[in-house]
Order: sequence, then C-alpha cells, then structure tokens
Amino acid sequence: MRRPLNYHPDFCAFWADGNAFAPSPSRLYFANTRGEVYQLPETMSSDQARPVLIKALP
Repeated sequence: MRRPLNYHPDFCAFWADGNAFAPSPSRLYFANTRGEVYQLPETMSSDQARPVLIKALP
C-alpha cells in the first residue's frame, strides 16, 4: 500500500493478496481509518454483496 491522498475515512486502503509471480488465488481487502479490515467476497451472485469484517478494533 501507499499513502492515500484525498481519501474517505471509510475507505483509505485497498489491496490484494496472492502470489505476484505465478497464478494463484487472490482476495481483495480494504480498510478504514478506524483500523477495520474487510475482505470482499470471492464470488458474487448479484451486483452487490456485503464485505466480511476480518479485523475490528476492540
């Protein structure tokens, strides 16, 4: 990730995991300024889906 510019507090970081050098499964994540991290669904059956909360601050 890089330092975000002109970001919204609810969406300040976006990244993917997986192997950058070979075909592999990859998941998409985003975070907000409160430190909550969400994962986007791997498959979607409609135009919209709810992200899964991965990490929340106590």
